[in-house]
Amino acid sequence: MCKETLMFTSWTYTYTYIQFIQSQNSACVSEKRHTVYSLGKCATLVTFLLFLFFYGYNVVKHVLLPYLAHGEHNFYQLPLETVNQTLPAVALILLGLVYLPGLVAAVLQLARGTKYKRFPSWLDRWMCRRKELGLMSFLCAGVHAVYSMCLTLRRAAGYRLLNAAYRQVKAGVENSWEEQQVWRSDLYLSCGILGLGVLTLLALTSLPSVGNALNWREFTFMQVSRLQYQNYSHMEPHETACSVISV
Repeated sequence: MCKETLMFTSWTYTYTYIQFIQSQNSACVSEKRHTVYSLGKCATLVTFLLFLFFYGYNVVKHVLLPYLAHGEHNFYQLPLETVNQTLPAVALILLGLVYLPGLVAAVLQLARGTKYKRFPSWLDRWMCRRKELGLMSFLCAGVHAVYSMCLTLRRAAGYRLLNAAYRQVKAGVENSWEEQQVWRSDLYLSCGILGLGVLTLLALTSLPSVGNALNWREFTFMQVSRLQYQNYSHMEPHETACSVISV
């Protein structure tokens, strides 16, 4: 009888302990999900506001002003071309928001003369949101690449090509080759492809399952030191050249 009572008591304590551990794990998972949701919500809101700002700017510049000044009807550009012009600017600004807090933190540490003081609360929250901002930048860059590939599939692109060919034949121009435009377009496309490739690598290594498989030197090279600035050096010339060509 004592043996059975002891076994029952031991089983009861074991079951209670397992329930306690499961409840603690559930609470940790729930809290982690809530934290990730709040961080992702903030990054999504920043992305949406930036998209609205640049989309409105492109609408005014490329649609409303030509209509008011010259009577051009460019409203067909709103669903595809204007969105494609907006996405790279949003991706570039978000990428800058990912790299900027690290530089601000470094300057703050140099000004204080020590690295053991806590950062201000606003800088700490900003640095905690860098991962989500980087993923939103990757999303905008990827969607921009898909939109760019679809530009030539539009009916408007075919009409533009026919009109350009008609004007060339009517003007008697046999060869419309422009060396500067050819080099500019090839260089900005190459920079965009390289930037998207490096940004994809950074997005993959930011995932916990991939980042945990890297050692400290590999993770530092990917996320902290050189690769991120190489990515920005590729995307900035692409955006600048794209803006010049669109003008």
